[in-house]
Amino acid sequence: MLIESYESFANSLQNEFNEIIAKRPKDASASLFIGRVLQDESGARSAVIDDNVAADIYAGLVMAGLVDRISKQLTEDYHALNDEMKVQKIREAVGELYAPYAENIENILASIYDPKRGSL
Repeated sequence: MLIESYESFANSLQNEFNEIIAKRPKDASASLFIGRVLQDESGARSAVIDDNVAADIYAGLVMAGLVDRISKQLTEDYHALNDEMKVQKIREAVGELYAPYAENIENILASIYDPKRGSL
């Protein structure tokens, strides 16, 4: 009976895990950003990301080596940075126009499920 209870618990946990993963973005393509609302650090300005802005952000992240152009996955260079450095590198990568939204962009990137890392 104890084994059956454990098996039921494990199956339930696995199903919950799969549901969570299914809802998480899987890559850092430009489409990850489309329709998202960004707010600057002061909270004074906000912007909804359209296709063009998403493409600009994505291109900057690729050029900075934070996103792999082919796999559209976050790179080892990105993962090696601490949270503060991630925001700084994103700020540099996206340029002056989008730099005030770097923290929001980092939060979006942090939502990506990376099966190699397995973190939720």
